Amino acid sequence: MGLHNIEYTGWTMHVRSLGVTALVWAAALAVSCDDDGDGGPVTADCEDGHCECTGNECVCPSTGDCDIDCLGDCDLECAGSGDCTFVCGDGCSTSCTNSGNCHVEVGDGGTVECAANGDCHITCLAQCSVLCTGSGECNVTCDDGSPPIECSGSEIACGSCAPA
Repeated sequence: MGLHNIEYTGWTMHVRSLGVTALVWAAALAVSCDDDGDGGPVTADCEDGHCECTGNECVCPSTGDCDIDCLGDCDLECAGSGDCTFVCGDGCSTSCTNSGNCHVEVGDGGTVECAANGDCHITCLAQCSVLCTGSGECNVTCDDGSPPIECSGSEIACGSCAPA
């Protein structure tokens, strides 16, 4: 666990986390990925093809910027040095382990891990959980206008904290 410097600006919580941890994300789900824009559950628009999708798991492992829109409970990871922009639906799991900045809009029940060196900017459209364990700035905004909740450890939530 890292030390946090927490500052409120309006209803957005800014967290500067000094600890760094690693998180391994693995889930094999049977929904196809659509990296060619033909209307599948995941639409990936990655600069010069800088993303890899298998099922509904997508990772941006490279140096280019990466934009992914997911309609379901996808498992997305920003692992490269470029900036990532993710929009994902209910139950989506997102990990930002990159050195670039990460912008995530997540639906109900979504989880986001910000273990990056870059900054994370998270908008929760409903109840969600964000772990701020990286060395970058972690900004969490609750779309309903309520203030983010500081939970135990490095967790920040919109709606309510995850059960211990």
